[in-house]
Amino acid sequence: MYTWRRGSRSWQLMASPFPAHRRGACNRRRLSSRCRFCHLVMLAAGLLVIGIAGTALTVPDARWRFSAIPPCSNPKSKLNTEAAEELLETLADHLLEQPALVESRWLLELPATKGAASQLCELRLPTSVRVVALIGTPPMGLGSNSSNASELAAWATAAVDWQQVFAAWVAANNSWPLQKCHVTLRRRKHSEGRFAEDISLPLRRELALCLEKLHGWVPEVHRSAADLELQVILCNDGNIVLEVPILVQRRALGLAGGLPRPGMKQVEAWAIAKSLEPLRGEVVLDPMCGKGTLLAEAANWWPDAHYVGCDSDWSQLEASQENFAYLSVHVETHLANATYPRGLPLADASVDKIMTAPPWDRQFAVEGDLGVFYRRILEEFRRVLRPNGRMVLLASRDTSGLLIDAVLHDEADTAGARWCVVARRCFDITDETIGVLLVVELRLPEEQSARVAKVGPLWWEDASKSLRGTRAAWSRLRAKSLPTLQPFFSRDLAACCQTSK
Repeated sequence: MYTWRRGSRSWQLMASPFPAHRRGACNRRRLSSRCRFCHLVMLAAGLLVIGIAGTALTVPDARWRFSAIPPCSNPKSKLNTEAAEELLETLADHLLEQPALVESRWLLELPATKGAASQLCELRLPTSVRVVALIGTPPMGLGSNSSNASELAAWATAAVDWQQVFAAWVAANNSWPLQKCHVTLRRRKHSEGRFAEDISLPLRRELALCLEKLHGWVPEVHRSAADLELQVILCNDGNIVLEVPILVQRRALGLAGGLPRPGMKQVEAWAIAKSLEPLRGEVVLDPMCGKGTLLAEAANWWPDAHYVGCDSDWSQLEASQENFAYLSVHVETHLANATYPRGLPLADASVDKIMTAPPWDRQFAVEGDLGVFYRRILEEFRRVLRPNGRMVLLASRDTSGLLIDAVLHDEADTAGARWCVVARRCFDITDETIGVLLVVELRLPEEQSARVAKVGPLWWEDASKSLRGTRAAWSRLRAKSLPTLQPFFSRDLAACCQTSK
């Protein structure tokens, strides 16, 4: 049975699941100087073996302490439960203690071996895995005033066993050596009693300088440009925590976070894109893309298609570019108005697939009759879409009838083919708002058993017809499609990203 620990527990309580580690730390302090020298030599040898041959560490009885960040902020979510089960199943042969959920992360203790690190690399659902470099209480007075931030930074960096951190870093297939380091700091809501209110910025700066002095890492202001990141947490009980991310889930955005300029929620965007099924080389258009959330999600998960976004609002297109840059995806954008005949700067039958969420006349008002508006934009959509193309449209329960009428408002071509709603799925956007996802295709007369499909599950989801809980089920399906965790810093990946720019 998995044991859940409340997030309000302090970091000090984390020592209780790891008594063996604490005893090991006490024993190491009693080692003679000669034994310590031998211990360091063995650590260096193990690190060298990892870097050159990729075999197991040779440090006897050494342990690593890690934290794994859950995919959702709600500790009771089904996705977090599945992530906890994945941890137990994947790491069953290596866990030295029962995992505990403390301070919104799972605490893990594993043997310092290449095999244990390899199993961590098989995880999919945690947003990241970090080496816990330090959990400790500073000497009295350190941190109570911003003027002694340099002393606190010196104490914290000196208390870390950097050999163990480096060994775990390399064992998780991260590149070495490192050149640039970024320091982030978060403080708990009620940590002001132990740490000065204005200490965050000077402590970050002093930690970066200490790391430069210790390891030669140049302080990097931009997080995305750093080779290594040191994450600092100032806790309510006076403890300071240092963590170094070694593995990250690069597609986890939307499970526990979001884009810098959020628009449509990413779970709905993923469901729309999955229903569209973009293929390699296809041209995929969002003719009313707004902030580009839908295109960003599709390009992130199905990167082999060519994506095009159009919108009549330049500020929306600027926001979409921020989102695309954040995900390092390429989307071609145009300032265009799909409500005008030939308003899209695209040739006839030049697009393979279309996905969009037309306005519902709520957040974005529509001039005139909404039904007429839908018929106008659908005529332009059909002009640029190839005859064998597909459209996926998002409506609300209140507007879906008007949008379906606009889809059916067409004339049969020479072969008698007409546009049909081949799938219709209702789902809960909020407790008050019901969304309707429509899949539209051109069908020949013999394929037109009904021009509008009945409401029901989509072909790619589970058979449940339940309305409530659909988004949560989509979120779990999305999470199960995630790739395995990737190294925090891979020189090959960095080179690829630089080349693409």
